[in-house]
Amino acid sequence: MTDPRPRAWNSTLPAPVKPMGRGKGLGAKGKSAATRRTRPETGFSRAVKLAVRTRAGSGDPDQARCECCGIWLGRYGGQVQHIVARGMGGTSNPVLSTAANGALLAGTAQSGCHGLAESRDLGMKRKGFWLPQGTDPRMVPMVLWSGRRVYRAVDGLGPDGTGYLTGAPQEVAA
Repeated sequence: MTDPRPRAWNSTLPAPVKPMGRGKGLGAKGKSAATRRTRPETGFSRAVKLAVRTRAGSGDPDQARCECCGIWLGRYGGQVQHIVARGMGGTSNPVLSTAANGALLAGTAQSGCHGLAESRDLGMKRKGFWLPQGTDPRMVPMVLWSGRRVYRAVDGLGPDGTGYLTGAPQEVAA
């Protein structure tokens, strides 16, 4: 039986392509787990993010609020902001990877409270939601949405389990 379609139309059809499988044990880019390089951690660890969210929820991550404006974010809303940015090449300062350097803020890096902090808004700096490079985030207080002035515990818990300290770490230890 002959093809009723015109020859010109039939000749322009591409040849059928058989999809290529990944093969056994290969990842998304065709490399085995042994040859794939893992990406370095570019932000806070999951444990630190949970500690910051738990602190912002007064012990319950499901009740987390933006630490700046107080809007309810729950377990998945908002983002954890680096108060002191790590810089392009990362950092060797271990404090910058702890809960003392994180704040749960509403919005994204381009919007809301997080956007204001990322754009280096002076009001956000005065409240302690972003600090210049070289600053120790443990020593600068943060003004919460409620107006309360607090310091952030490195472990995300602090001595009373809230994650907030009423004084700078040296003052608390004394």
